[in-house]
Amino acid sequence: MPAAPLPDPPARDPAWRISAQAWWALLGLAVSVMVLAAFGGVLLRAFWIVFGGLLLGLSVRPASEWLARWHVPRAVTVIAVYLLVLGAAVAVSLNVVPAAESGLTQLRASVPAMLHTIDAWASRTPGLSNALPTLDDVTTRAAAWASTAAFTLAGLLQSAGEMLIEVLVAFILGFFVATAPLKSAENLLAWFPARMRLTARALAATLATDLARVVWAQLAVAAFFGTFIGIGYALVGVPYALTIALVGGVLEVIPFVGSMTALVLGVLSAATLGAWPVVWTVVVHQVVAQTEAEFVSPALLGRVADLHPGVVLVGALLGIWMFGIVGGFFAVPLLVVIRTLLVAWHERQAGGTPVEA
Repeated sequence: MPAAPLPDPPARDPAWRISAQAWWALLGLAVSVMVLAAFGGVLLRAFWIVFGGLLLGLSVRPASEWLARWHVPRAVTVIAVYLLVLGAAVAVSLNVVPAAESGLTQLRASVPAMLHTIDAWASRTPGLSNALPTLDDVTTRAAAWASTAAFTLAGLLQSAGEMLIEVLVAFILGFFVATAPLKSAENLLAWFPARMRLTARALAATLATDLARVVWAQLAVAAFFGTFIGIGYALVGVPYALTIALVGGVLEVIPFVGSMTALVLGVLSAATLGAWPVVWTVVVHQVVAQTEAEFVSPALLGRVADLHPGVVLVGALLGIWMFGIVGGFFAVPLLVVIRTLLVAWHERQAGGTPVEA
């Protein structure tokens, strides 16, 4: 009896076949890339606004919760803080604008005499007369720089209206974050899978605490720098020491930006008095800046953010280089978010729950 023929082996899918889930993932990736390419700038600005409002609300929320124990409505506390910030901004503007106009007028009047003095000294020094540019060259370059600066200032003034609207939106978002009840956060956590809610709740609490502390630490560092640079410049006799201290202190919220701004403004202001005031201005600035970098910033910002000062410097420089002054402003909070997420991931890999980073 002949043997029955063997059945054909079942057809197998080729190894190169892509599943429907993978196709949907590729389609979603392609759509995401197209959206980012078309609306990347708008999405980035929206992210800065939302992140800024979140930081503002988290920094004010502890005060609103503490005063709520004394039956002070959270909204009243937030509005009071906003009014204080607005008053401080108006006070800084009222001091900076007149002082800047007067300082520029005084500097413009003293620059020709300073240039003639330097030119005469260079002409009497062998070898320097050919190495240094002539007075006409300096004047031509200064005029070109002034023209470029005027166009840049015009562009900044044109975008000032948009910036004010974005800041207003960030303040409104911060108001809702600071006054929202805890039930709202629980409603957001309901969107997470049940197995991830405990981890998400602990991570959100850690991020909220760390970001609020970082904001207050940055403000404390900026206040230290502005106070002591103002005292030092006043002792040296730098004109408009208070105004320079206000500008440097406000900008020091962005790490190292306020310090460099105070140095440049201090040197320009001291240059109207002579060479030795410039030298003492640089010395005072270095003492205050080094004290901040070696002691104050590590004690406040470094302890709260758990970041090395070198990491903070590199992060601020990268933020400014990639996203401008806004990137430098948000560099440290973003570094804290990245550090917290990495610590949480490490804890999860080790089998624990990231309760505290």
